[in-house]
Amino acid sequence: TIMVTDNAGNTSTLEVNSFTIDTTRPTLTQVIAVSTPSSDNSSSYTFHSTEAGDITYGGTTGCDSDNNTSAVADNNTIVFNELPEGTYSCTITVTDNATNTSSTLPVNTFIIDKTAPTLDEETAVTTPGNDTTPSYTFSSTEEGTITYHGGDCSSSDTSANANNNTIDFNALPEGQHSGCRIRVTDNASNASELLPVSTFFIDTTAPTVSSSIYPTDNQNGISINTDNISVTFSEAMDNSSVTANTSNTSCSGSFQLSSDNFASCVQMSSSPSSSDNTTFELDPSLSMFFSTNYKIRITTAASDIAGNTMASQYTQTNGFNTTDIVPITAGYAHSCFMLDNGTVKCWGSNASGQLGLGHTNSRGDNSSNMGGNLTA
Repeated sequence: TIMVTDNAGNTSTLEVNSFTIDTTRPTLTQVIAVSTPSSDNSSSYTFHSTEAGDITYGGTTGCDSDNNTSAVADNNTIVFNELPEGTYSCTITVTDNATNTSSTLPVNTFIIDKTAPTLDEETAVTTPGNDTTPSYTFSSTEEGTITYHGGDCSSSDTSANANNNTIDFNALPEGQHSGCRIRVTDNASNASELLPVSTFFIDTTAPTVSSSIYPTDNQNGISINTDNISVTFSEAMDNSSVTANTSNTSCSGSFQLSSDNFASCVQMSSSPSSSDNTTFELDPSLSMFFSTNYKIRITTAASDIAGNTMASQYTQTNGFNTTDIVPITAGYAHSCFMLDNGTVKCWGSNASGQLGLGHTNSRGDNSSNMGGNLTA
């Protein structure tokens, strides 16, 4: 109050209105940070102020809120105006009713990301294959969480990098696998389109030799010049695994032919051939012997196109027998016959060169010209 007394002793009293002196600035603290990264371009943020007042926004261009301009002396949740994709570092101040302005409160740096990852298949599952937990490689433009959809494919690999990603599917049964799809959801919850996994086939069954073999077991009278010794498998084979020895008579290669229980083998003129990867044919480099038993063997080195090798070696039980009819011909005064190796020996009169020796000298007139001394 204010009192005034004049010279005559008269007193007057004036009541002054109540007022407050405030020199204290509001204090701001973060309560709930902006979620980051986020696909929500209207991000919310909660802070606490010790006083009510007017909010001022600063920092990265775009950090503002048209709907949240006043603060209360409590927790305050604001929603930023819509922001384009990018990284933001915003600030907030509050000025109280006494024009005291708080220290600047830095809002946590946050990222707005509305772009979904893009996926591409890089390396399909090998098909057919015999791996029941096959590998698959795809690329992603962003890191994130992998989920599996459709078909019967699943995996414990659940994290993707922003690069090529190789996953191993959980164990799968034999057969065709189709309809498997992969999705990656980035850290801002943007989900990619589903990536279809190329259909693949798992085969873990070992191939076998079928009953279609030529010459067959116990077959007799086979020509020594047979050039279509063949074997048929139960399924398509890897033709690089069906091989024969074309260099010598040792028993190497997965397709073998022998007349001495595989102490040695018939040298082949070329590698086995096939038009369908199921039936393979061989051609011996020389004629086989007359009246001889031969056996066909397929070793465990032979494998199907899925990589499964023969479970056990196959060998004909009894084999086949070549003909015992030796080709022979005779003229008026000479004779010829064919040897096992396909060459011909002739003897007798050669006055007209009928022995085909390139001269007209007869031979076979005495024992020294015959037997091993009779040249082919």
